[in-house]
Order: sequence, then C-alpha cells, then structure tokens
Amino acid sequence: MSILKEEHFIGKVTQKALITKGDLVLIARDVDDESIWELPGGRLNLDEVPAAGLRREIFEELGVRVSVGDIIYTEQFHHTRDNIQGLLLVYRVTLPDEHADFTLASDEVAEVKWISKSELDNQTIYDDCYRALVDHFDKA
Repeated sequence: MSILKEEHFIGKVTQKALITKGDLVLIARDVDDESIWELPGGRLNLDEVPAAGLRREIFEELGVRVSVGDIIYTEQFHHTRDNIQGLLLVYRVTLPDEHADFTLASDEVAEVKWISKSELDNQTIYDDCYRALVDHFDKA
C-alpha cells in the first residue's frame, strides 16, 4: 500500500483525428487562434460514446463522415487558455473517400492542409498535437 496520497485526474477529454493520405497528415487551424495548427477534432461531450463523439466533431468541422479506428496516442496536458487539465486521445481515422471535398465549419475551422514529415517542424502546432505527429511519423 502506498503512503502517497493519490490525486485523480479531473479534466476534459480532447479527441483528435489522425487522418492520412499516403505519407501526408491532415492538420487544421482553429478560427479562435489562426496562428497555430492542430489535428482536427474536439472535446467529448457528457454521456457520449468516444468514437461517436469524434465522428460528430469531424463531421461538424470538416463536413465528412469518417471511420474511427484505434487510439494511437494519449497524453495528459494542461490547457493554458482554459486553465484546465486535459486528456488527449488521438485516433487513427480514415476517410471513406480520400478525394472527398471538405466543407469547413466557418465558426470552427479557418483552414486545413496536408503536411509531410519534412514539413512538420515548419508549422506552429500545439505541443500535444506536435508530439502525437512526431510519434506517428517516427513509427511510419
């Protein structure tokens, strides 16, 4: 038995999609902070099944239906803008049609683009998403 007092995680769950097309990964810029990139996705709602929540977020943001696969990266982080603890879950996500056009939600997504491993360090990306992308590209 441990003599240290346990402190349980209390925070929000952020789910992100790692969507690939060949060697490229899709990243997005949020309309609230257009200077920084991230993986598409959002927060899990109360009483929502995680995979369904991510499908909902991707449809809301990008206007496409996706297949949600396994969780491929997790990390706890401190969200400085909201001053809360967060749990990042990154899923492998596939587009049924990799040539589908995105319909961006103008109130959520300013822009999306595909990047390669060689372009990663030329982007300003949230630290947690950056680490998830490094992990992905290192395993590819």
